[in-house]
Amino acid sequence: MTNDQSATIASHPLQQMFQRLKQERSGAMITYFPIGVGFDSVHLADVYDSCGVDVLEIGLPTANPYMDGKIVTKAMAQALAGGYTVEKCFGEILRIRRKYPNKPLEVFTYTETVTELGPDRFLRLCTDNGVDSVLIVGAEPAWLANEATAFPSSIDLLGLSPYDFTDEHARALAAAPLSGYVFMQATPGVTGKRDHVMPGLGDRISALRGHLGDLPICAGFGISSAGHVRDMRAAGADGVIVGSLALEWLSTKTEAEFKDDVRELKEALAA
Repeated sequence: MTNDQSATIASHPLQQMFQRLKQERSGAMITYFPIGVGFDSVHLADVYDSCGVDVLEIGLPTANPYMDGKIVTKAMAQALAGGYTVEKCFGEILRIRRKYPNKPLEVFTYTETVTELGPDRFLRLCTDNGVDSVLIVGAEPAWLANEATAFPSSIDLLGLSPYDFTDEHARALAAAPLSGYVFMQATPGVTGKRDHVMPGLGDRISALRGHLGDLPICAGFGISSAGHVRDMRAAGADGVIVGSLALEWLSTKTEAEFKDDVRELKEALAA
C-alpha cells in the first residue's frame, strides 16, 4: 500500500468514526434510514443526528428484499409505490450530504438493484451523491469490486456475514477488498425484532475476528432493546445495526419519544 493510498483510506468517514469511538470507549450506532415513507429526508437526518446515530444506513427500495422482515419490506413497498426510484433516492441522499458533509452515509441494497443499474452506473450515483460506503446483499464479498471497471477509493465496500458462517465464507471475507466494517447477523433468519440475543454470539464474533483482524465487526438483526445493545457490546461487537425497531418507532412514536429511545440505545453502547 502506497502512502497516497494510506492517506485516502485514513480519510474515510467510517475509519475516522471507529477511531473516535474507540477513544471514547463506545460503539457505533448504525441505524436504518428510510426514504420515501412520508418524512422529509433532511429533517429525518436531523432527528437521527440529534439522538446520536453515527451512520445512516440508507436503504434503496427493492421489490424483493428477501433478507428483510415485514417491517423493512413494508417500508420499501411504500417507497416504491410512492415513485421513489433509485435515482430519486440518490437525489435525497445528495440533499442529506449537503447538510451533513462529514456524516457517514451508507447505502444498503441488493445485488439485483446493482445489476439492473450496472455496477459502474451504481458506483457513479454513489460518488456523485455523497455516499461513502455500500453494503450489497446477495453477492460474494468481492463481487462489486470485481464487476466494476474501477472501484472508487472514496467508497468503503462493506462485508456481510451470516451468524452461522463457515470458515470458507470467513476466508472469502478476509480475502476480499473490504473496508469500513463487516455486518454480522446476530441471529439466523431475516431482519425483525427478537426476544433475546443468541447465547453464542460472542464466540461467533471472536471466530470471525480471527479471520478479519482489525476490521470492525458490527452486529445487527433482532436488536429490540438497550439490553440487547449491551449484550452485543459485551459479546465483542464494535457497534450495532438497528433497523426494524427504528422503523417501528418512527411509525408509532412522537419525534420526541423516538429521540429519547434512540438515545437510550446509543448510551448503551458506552455501558
